Parts: sequence; C-alpha cells; structure tokens
Amino acid sequence: MIEEYTGKDLYESDDVELMEKAYKAILKSKKSRIRELIELCNELDFKKIGIAYCRTMEKYAMRLDEILTLAGFETAIVSCKIGGLKNEELFEEAKGISCNPAYQAKFLREANTDINVNVGLCLGHELMFMKKSNAPVTTVLVKDFCTNHNIAESLLSD
Repeated sequence: MIEEYTGKDLYESDDVELMEKAYKAILKSKKSRIRELIELCNELDFKKIGIAYCRTMEKYAMRLDEILTLAGFETAIVSCKIGGLKNEELFEEAKGISCNPAYQAKFLREANTDINVNVGLCLGHELMFMKKSNAPVTTVLVKDFCTNHNIAESLLSD
C-alpha cells in the first residue's frame, strides 16, 4: 500500500512564506514575468537583484538592469565572460575565453544579492550558475536561437 504523502514536511516556514508571496505577486500583477519579479521582490523586501547574463544577450540584460533600477532596486550585473578564464584551462581542444558561471555566482555572492536573475545563460552554464549561487535564481530569458528565444515555440515544433 502506498502511503498518502503531500511533501509538506519538505518546506520550512521561510520556504512557505516565499511561495505565498510569489503567489500573491502573480495575483497582484497579472502582467509580464518582469512585473511579477518586481512585485515579488517588493513583497519579500529584496533590495538588491543580481543579473547574470550571456554576452550574446547583453542588450536584454542592460534593459532589465534599467527597468529594475527605475523600479527602485539596486542591481549587480555580471557577464558570462568575467574573469578571462581560457577555454583550454577547462577543455584541451577549446580555444578563446570561456564562459565562467561559477565566477558569476561568486561575483553576485560577494555583491550580497537577495535574488539572482538568469538572462540567457547557456543550459550547462545556467545549471552551474544555479548550483553555485547562494541566492534564489529565476530565469527571465532562455536562449534559443531556433525560435528567437521563444522557448514555448520549441515545445510545439520539436
């Protein structure tokens, strides 16, 4: 017999508070993901937002930085190429400057961000950034050149 289990014991009180405030932010805003992020950060009294972005997504990251700053938040923004790590230091056959998601996470840890936002990091780099980040991470842009970054389209076309 399978015991009925809800998983409620997996959540601490601050986890429940975060989820409740996120739920309220969604109900309150009913707008874009960016508006939802702003509402949630206000609800949670987050003051400093980190932005980790892929260099190819820089225009989007800079626009997000502008929007969040105008909304009253302090931001810390960091490109994937921070630190000048050479690809060949990681992989023998690779050339050029590597993306450095662990360093992006370190940079934002040292900036003492309350929440971090991923803007178009490559899949593996996104996973590493999330693993190394000390603050919660949300994604506002998924890089997908096949669908002009509209990841929902790839769900319908693949």
